[in-house]
Amino acid sequence: MAKEAVAAPRIFVSYSWSSPSHEQWVVQLAERLRGDGVDVILDKWDLKEGQDKYAFMESMVTDESVVKVLAICDARYAQKADGREGGVGTETQIISKEVYEKVKQTKFIPILAVFDSEGKPCLPTFFGGRVYIDMSTPERLNENYPKLVRSIFGKPLYEKPVLGSPPSYVTEESLIPSRTAGKFAMVKDALVRGKTDLLGGFIADYLDAFLASLEDLKTGPPTSQEPSFDEKVVSSIRSSLPRRDEFIEFLDVFTRFADDDKLYTEIREMYQGFLRLLERPAGGVWWPTQVDIFRFIGYELFLYLAAILIKNRRYAKLDIFAERPYFYYPSAGPSAGKGAFAGYSIFCSPIESLDKVRSSRLGRMSVAADLIKERAYRRDLNLDSLMQADLVLFLRWALHPRHSERFWNPRTLIFAEYYESFELFAKATSRPYFSRLAMLLKIESKDELVQMCNTAEARGEPVLGRFPLSVDPMALINLENLDTQP
Repeated sequence: MAKEAVAAPRIFVSYSWSSPSHEQWVVQLAERLRGDGVDVILDKWDLKEGQDKYAFMESMVTDESVVKVLAICDARYAQKADGREGGVGTETQIISKEVYEKVKQTKFIPILAVFDSEGKPCLPTFFGGRVYIDMSTPERLNENYPKLVRSIFGKPLYEKPVLGSPPSYVTEESLIPSRTAGKFAMVKDALVRGKTDLLGGFIADYLDAFLASLEDLKTGPPTSQEPSFDEKVVSSIRSSLPRRDEFIEFLDVFTRFADDDKLYTEIREMYQGFLRLLERPAGGVWWPTQVDIFRFIGYELFLYLAAILIKNRRYAKLDIFAERPYFYYPSAGPSAGKGAFAGYSIFCSPIESLDKVRSSRLGRMSVAADLIKERAYRRDLNLDSLMQADLVLFLRWALHPRHSERFWNPRTLIFAEYYESFELFAKATSRPYFSRLAMLLKIESKDELVQMCNTAEARGEPVLGRFPLSVDPMALINLENLDTQP
């Protein structure tokens, strides 16, 4: 690919004729800059016989086409610049205070060629507190030369980022409880610093605090004054965003730095404990829709868990969360109040106020999916990665029906109408990538996957028939092309 043409910036070099070796040093620097596309103006090349040296120097400094003036500062330069009056003197290539003040000071780049005997930089007084580029040794010259070139071209290494929007925990009425934020900071620090001896305790403390903070999101029973109870549920869901964002960041940092199964089990226990929020409280009036916010949050947090494990290539860790059943107390039906077990699909329970009431009122296929899409604003965990995780969780549920009394409803796939296949499945055409998919789906080979799909069909559970009608499941799974390349 051809490089984009960049206009050559014009610069002027001001320096002292301190010694032949110093003059040669300046010439070599100027030659190097010209070699890197900088149009250097130097007296050795551009000052002609008969020209006034002082007038030449001043004209270069004030010339608007000259974007930068390099002041090569050594002891002689500093002495002459501070003591010179008018244009008197031999070394007229030295910038004076009078000339310096005629243009914007940002036009000058002080280049430090030497320190004095006390270790202080040799700079003219008027350069005072200005930031200089240290080229006082060959090593520092080579180290800082790219910084000089970037400055000349106006392309600094560190640019001020574009001003973004305030984080949700500033704009939302419900702020992250300080006890949660502080505990998360301790976990993050321990993970980044590799303090494995402290991680277990820090993680348990944070997860306990996180679960406790979710209690604040409970909604009361519907009343006659609230004809649209779903509005209350959606409002509560939106107020959960700061907590959710913090937990997602926790999962992302944790899975990038931690590999210990015992620590992953701590997180699984948090998901187990989360199910208490779906239970019917003892005594008092209770409506099933009161816990709809937690049914949504449970689905969202499990979806992000799978997406983050895939993103950070912790494929085998999904077993910790998907293999063993979860214990819970059903809130309705013949088993209400009695302990029962369910697979991870317990986190994809129906959400009546959203799936039925609100979806019907707004004419939407899935309001829950709409909310997931609305809240999927991280670039590294966008809607594509969440839909891909939803597909993986659906397939794993369908292929391994040991605890499949609840259907894993891949709600987000309503947005996959025009997708051919997700990245994970598209890459699985190659054998190494298929092995990663196999870990996630808990299969050994493509043949086993095909056989499992056929077995599920024979049971009357069409694996590929439980998708939204507008989605082509065969394309999303890429079944025909899986594991066909070395």
